[in-house]
Amino acid sequence: MGESSRVGPLAHLEAIFPSLADDDYAKTSEPTDEYNCFAFAAGDDSSWWGAPPDDYWPPGVEYGRSPENLLAAFATIGYVECTNGDLEVGFEKIAIYAHPDTLKATHAARQLESGRWTSKLGELEDIEHTTLAQLQCAADLLSYGYAVRYARRPRQNTATSAGDRRKVISD
Repeated sequence: MGESSRVGPLAHLEAIFPSLADDDYAKTSEPTDEYNCFAFAAGDDSSWWGAPPDDYWPPGVEYGRSPENLLAAFATIGYVECTNGDLEVGFEKIAIYAHPDTLKATHAARQLESGRWTSKLGELEDIEHTTLAQLQCAADLLSYGYAVRYARRPRQNTATSAGDRRKVISD
């Protein structure tokens, strides 16, 4: 997906993530509970990654909501931890958010080839956003907290990557 223009504020999202309004973002899907942010960051838009046996979790990886457990899950599909979310040509990156009080992993976002990020917001929409900071906040226990760990892998075929093929949806 190329650079997109903001299609107008989505008040329900900006109420949850006030920093979305600080920069460009766009809705790229309708709400769904078919998959969550961890699955979406992995390029899987058909599973909810979570506690087995009800949800999918990569075989051989201990389930848990720590950033370390998430890094281990993403390692099963080729991701290796790296130091930051800066754009690197030839690499696809993910950012793992954790809440500063609980230290639990709360969200994962995937970097697009353009350098922008794509996220699945719980059971709400998928969005494309300019910065990781747009989803960062620590106002309450329901917030995502901050991007605390990063991983990268060689970029896959971008023509078939779920987040890169989504189109901006206007309301």
